[in-house]
Amino acid sequence: MNDNTRTILHEVMEQQTVSIAKAGIITSLNARTSILASANPIDSKYNPSKSIVDNLNLPPTILSRFDIICLLLDTINIESDQRLARHITRLYSVNPGRSENSIVVLSEY
Repeated sequence: MNDNTRTILHEVMEQQTVSIAKAGIITSLNARTSILASANPIDSKYNPSKSIVDNLNLPPTILSRFDIICLLLDTINIESDQRLARHITRLYSVNPGRSENSIVVLSEY
């Protein structure tokens, strides 16, 4: 997340306003809404040895503004991941009767 985005989030979550400057008009609007956000960890993989702040690369000042923080962690299990991948590809396959052996695993963990 770049610094400009962080600044905007701080204003919205702290002061409940959004400043807009377009076509020579500068104004501040009320921001009375809920914020639902999601974030991927740095390097696209959660590192349990790091803190939540370090994994998400969000400053504590922004994280502290959320009422609830939920972590959804995917445990790596090659067998169940391959089963899920086969199921999903069968759902959207043009030829659903195709053999399971025809599905190729593109990457290993």
